[in-house]
Amino acid sequence: MYIIVILILLIYFVIKFIKKDKNLSNKKYDIIYSILFHQKIDYVNNCIENINKYNKNNKFLIIAHLSDELYKNKNLLNKKNVIINPIHFNKKKRNKTILKAIIDNFEFLKNNKINYNYCMTLSSTNRFVRQTPKFKKENLKNIFSKIDFPYNKMIQKNKLSKYKNIYDIFKKYNMNIEIGQVSGRLFNKDLIDYICYLTKKYKILNKNKIYDNFIEEIWLPTLSTHYLKQKQKSYCHIMIGKSKLIINEFNKVLNDLQSVFLLKKFPEDLNHPIYKLI
Repeated sequence: MYIIVILILLIYFVIKFIKKDKNLSNKKYDIIYSILFHQKIDYVNNCIENINKYNKNNKFLIIAHLSDELYKNKNLLNKKNVIINPIHFNKKKRNKTILKAIIDNFEFLKNNKINYNYCMTLSSTNRFVRQTPKFKKENLKNIFSKIDFPYNKMIQKNKLSKYKNIYDIFKKYNMNIEIGQVSGRLFNKDLIDYICYLTKKYKILNKNKIYDNFIEEIWLPTLSTHYLKQKQKSYCHIMIGKSKLIINEFNKVLNDLQSVFLLKKFPEDLNHPIYKLI
């Protein structure tokens, strides 16, 4: 009798999982937001609430890649329009764990056959400050030509010295090296397939291949720009400074750059006065 009950429960959960997976593949999303989280629950939920608030124009989904501690407490997360990648680990700056998590999310979209127009990579410190535009399906080149504001490059030349093997790959494909933040970058399915293919082909994420110093901020922009035959721009503007400096820059960006809807470097202290502005 006990075995029969166990089998019935097992069948129930399998069917439930299949239905959930099927629902994902049956829906069509304007945009998927791929985001890596490591902060406290309240901060993560604030970010999710912000994305939901400023995406009234789009049918969207958030795919979250969590740290180990967050994954243990995933039941406390805001689940509105969120799906959690079952792969989880702690990420560190200046090594390939960030790129690996981004690729994990890309592969999740592929393996679950999720239907979408675009995917945008976000940082956990991003916040939307205006309603996003409608992400209609069109040529990415046309979209990037409409982005007319500058964004900050976060990598200095002295961080490029350890990438000879990657340079050899770029040289083989005649790729011009591009460097820049990952936040706010837009990808379509074909571009994601291309990135995942080359990442696997050249074993960029293998344990015996040690790439550090912001590998994701070289690999993704360079491959994307080569594939598109046009510079892949970022929708994200980075705020630099603390306290009043951040608020002053926040106000300046909103007043001077009307096309900006995404900012980066929001503080982890949710009592910071900047949160009253969004």
